[in-house]
Amino acid sequence: MPSLKSLKNRVASVKSTKKITTAKQMVAAAKLRCAEKAAKAAHPYTERIKTMFANLFASSEGNLNAPMLLSGTGVEKTELMKRAPPGANEKKLVGILDAFVKKFA
Repeated sequence: MPSLKSLKNRVASVKSTKKITTAKQMVAAAKLRCAEKAAKAAHPYTERIKTMFANLFASSEGNLNAPMLLSGTGVEKTELMKRAPPGANEKKLVGILDAFVKKFA
């Protein structure tokens, strides 16, 4: 049977571990709140970028003077989407581009 001192040490150790776990949970919750706030703040920009791309593609459709990258060859309606596959970019700030490409690919 363990001694009284070893039991006290074990209880103290468990309490200390619980405090550390609680502190880590609080830090994680704070980071999550910050990330959610940033995502909500970026929402108007994502909507505007979606609108901008939709207008860009719509304006180049049927336009003979449009760049080939936008207008394509006429064989595929999603020429730009085929050339920029989802997840192809390596930058964090263009996630909306990936979402837009996935939507139309």
